[in-house]
Amino acid sequence: MSENANSKNVSPKHIAAEARNAKWRKRSPKEQLADLDKRLGAGLGAAKPRARLQATIAATTKKVKVTEEPTTGPRKTAGKK
Repeated sequence: MSENANSKNVSPKHIAAEARNAKWRKRSPKEQLADLDKRLGAGLGAAKPRARLQATIAATTKKVKVTEEPTTGPRKTAGKK
């Protein structure tokens, strides 16, 4: 929990919210998306978080694919013609 948890003015709801958010952040983007589908229905609600998660998943997938495939053909070098 954050340093605010020790403050006298922090409500129990605030402390519970911090705990929920910490659990949420520990999940992978795929797990977060699956949780949204489970709670709200597949593709329903939370449009912006879904878009962010899908973009994160796509970027991660692209990086993995690029590093797994060897490059083919001659490399292009910058130089004079």
